[in-house]
Amino acid sequence: MKVIFVPPFAFSFMPPGGGVTQIVKTKQYLEQLGIDVDFWEPRSNYAISKSVDIFHIFSSDWPFGQLAAMLKGLGYPYVVSTVFYQPRWVGALAHALLSRVPLTQTAWRRRLLEHADLLLPNSYVEAKQLARIFGIPKEKFIIVPNAVDANFLGRDPERFRKKFLPELPLNEPFVLSVALIEKRKNTLALIKASSKVGVPLMLIGRPRSGEEKYVRQVYQELERLRQKLFIKHIPYIDATLLADAYAAAHVHALVSFQEVTGIANLEAGLNGANLVVSALPTVLEYLGQHAWVVDPYSVKSIACGLEKALNAPRNAKKADEHIRKNFTWEKAAEKTPAAYRRVLDK
Repeated sequence: MKVIFVPPFAFSFMPPGGGVTQIVKTKQYLEQLGIDVDFWEPRSNYAISKSVDIFHIFSSDWPFGQLAAMLKGLGYPYVVSTVFYQPRWVGALAHALLSRVPLTQTAWRRRLLEHADLLLPNSYVEAKQLARIFGIPKEKFIIVPNAVDANFLGRDPERFRKKFLPELPLNEPFVLSVALIEKRKNTLALIKASSKVGVPLMLIGRPRSGEEKYVRQVYQELERLRQKLFIKHIPYIDATLLADAYAAAHVHALVSFQEVTGIANLEAGLNGANLVVSALPTVLEYLGQHAWVVDPYSVKSIACGLEKALNAPRNAKKADEHIRKNFTWEKAAEKTPAAYRRVLDK
């Protein structure tokens, strides 16, 4: 079986994060199952060379509607990993209405979804939302969960502490947040909540390009609080040290306004960190009973969640067992080829 992956157009310029990890890991595990996977190559003429069995698009953004129309015109089947952030009710209503207006961006998104042979959302919540907004029949969905490498385990948390947190005593708990510095990830509120609790905070993640004003506000807040709170920011560390960071942290916090799942949540939970997460439907579907859930719009709520997670023993809600049982790349990779076969066996 020959599969072509079509990543988001900005893939080559995207900082390391959940979206990039999902694509790279899916490719890796599919190849281990004997499937031939390659990335979309603009110089290839897919109209002439008919060596491809199926295309896999990793976005439901509107520009892919035009690409999907061309694929269908050439007789190629395609599936879509939808990566659809749940809008608030006003946004959902706008999507539903505008998708009926020809040539709007939302109409192209509808066309992409309607003409797909199968849709592969990360959660049942995401599938229900797409079905409700765009009128997609439920039999068109196969849930392929976001996942984590079961062997992504920190072996030497002390090494991380000594290298990046030498100022802290080895036994002092700290909060870790692995996320881009951006408005969607709610970095500013997390900093303010950490200050309220008085807990050391470690941020790992690059600033989001295009959000310079927000990033500037974050850095100004970091400077303002540095005298009374231990805060450190590292744009990027390699995978081995990242696993050690998860293993060293008492708490991992991801308090986003929007989130499909948050691979960082899964990686941190696998390594025994207590999880503080936003009360978002998709996140609750994955981790609701295994995390401290907060309102991302309330600094007070975030602070309360941090405090409770800090006062509990590490891995108090057994997130590691839950993640290992349900959300590994091996399990996710089994569902993806099943979706391909279902399309090709029609």
